[in-house]
Amino acid sequence: METQIEKKQNFPNGNNQIFHQLDNRDFELVIVHPLFDRPEKKVDIENAGPMKVTKATWFALFALRAYLIIIILLAAYRFLVLAGIIKP
Repeated sequence: METQIEKKQNFPNGNNQIFHQLDNRDFELVIVHPLFDRPEKKVDIENAGPMKVTKATWFALFALRAYLIIIILLAAYRFLVLAGIIKP
């Protein structure tokens, strides 16, 4: 028969987790849901510097911006054609 021993562990974020030890063989960690966990310290974005962007990332973001502009223009053109404002 397995005996169950509870041990408290202190973690750096201040949470006290309980380990269930079964005959010194297995450890079972009690999971804490993020909604019930202590909040983390947030990063201050006002003091953060500009992000480094590689050329590949810059090109991908530029292509995405161009794609979105073209799609919006096509949708606006289609709307104006269906409204009868523009004749195709």
